[in-house]
Amino acid sequence: MADDVTLQGRYGPGLTSITGDDNHIVVSIYSNNVAVKSLTLEHGSTSTSTGAALAVQGNGTVTIDGCTLQASSATYGGGLYVNGATVTVKNSFIQANTANRGAGAYVASGELDLATTTVRGNTSSSDGGAMYLAKGTLTDADGSWSNNTAAQHGGGLYVQDGTVTLQGTIFQGNTAVDGGGAYMNAGMLTTTSAQLLSNVASASGGGLYLAGGSSTHSDLFAKSNVARGGSGQVGGAVALDGGSISADNSELTANEAHAEDANGNPVGNDGGALLVLGSGNASFGNSTIDANVADLNGGAFSCNGVCAIDITDTVVTGNVGATSGVINFPEAGAGPAELHCTSSTTGAGRVVGNKAVGSATGLQSAGAARIGSSQATVTSNACDWGRGAEDNPPVDIVTGSGTWNYPDGSSFTCTNRGCSSN
Repeated sequence: MADDVTLQGRYGPGLTSITGDDNHIVVSIYSNNVAVKSLTLEHGSTSTSTGAALAVQGNGTVTIDGCTLQASSATYGGGLYVNGATVTVKNSFIQANTANRGAGAYVASGELDLATTTVRGNTSSSDGGAMYLAKGTLTDADGSWSNNTAAQHGGGLYVQDGTVTLQGTIFQGNTAVDGGGAYMNAGMLTTTSAQLLSNVASASGGGLYLAGGSSTHSDLFAKSNVARGGSGQVGGAVALDGGSISADNSELTANEAHAEDANGNPVGNDGGALLVLGSGNASFGNSTIDANVADLNGGAFSCNGVCAIDITDTVVTGNVGATSGVINFPEAGAGPAELHCTSSTTGAGRVVGNKAVGSATGLQSAGAARIGSSQATVTSNACDWGRGAEDNPPVDIVTGSGTWNYPDGSSFTCTNRGCSSN
């Protein structure tokens, strides 16, 4: 279509359908202004082209309202393909589509804005089970992205480059090798009140994998995400490998990092909530990091490269790892690698009730921080480190020169050579 037009279902949402008979693209739009309302576009197929259910190209403006894009297959964008246009999708479903990349939707360029839309059950043979953003802009408000699968990266979302803004979006039950919920190669991700729930990565980054770019989160809730560490890496909720994450008023809880060799022995860098691989920076403010689990290292965090992790007025509690309850800086790790805890008021910043439940080779296990790397530093500015039942057993901090315990409100600096009060 090359003229302004409205496609309107006659009998209400879901009752009027257009089919491609599994042999054709259902609808292609080349237009300035097109509205598609109350239609089901289904069974489109194109093995050599894009957008089997709906393909939108050119510089037009397209609105999709109360529609279902489903059961269609393409190389890029089984359900929806956008190239150059501005497309709004609201009150709709994008489901059960397949593609090599972006099974639910693929944005080559342009802008895709979603509102109150469900993206579910889409399957990619490569990247981006639900969505693939090559470049351009993607926004979502109050969407549900669930049970999407990518054979490689980004079960819910893959971002090659571009700008992503999510508000109230829920990623749940999505799966991939890396980035079960989402994977970012470059660009900028901003979320408000988003949720990462029960997403699974067979390698690293159960909820989110950041290979580059930056992500900023307000009121993020990440729970029960799992990374299984097939390659020996992990990061139950988040894995950083060149990217950065900043989260305020957020909670990372009950995420899990598992990795085993062929004999069932724990391996990998772990990090129940967060793993930093080659490099990455992370900051958490007024947040809670709790009840995360790692089979081996770092119930909450693990850093195996160049990293800076800042926790300000944040509670880190109930995290469990074999060698370290909160963070592990491995002996062979690169650097500089840093963990900074800051409490602006009494009791606001707390590292309490974490524990190590196994033995370690070399340095002994630590309930909070195990500093094996000669380039690693842990600092505390008036943070609480427990007392009595709130201690981090078996000991708060282990360095190359001994073990250290600190009470509430402590300020100190620790390296592999030992600790000193500030």
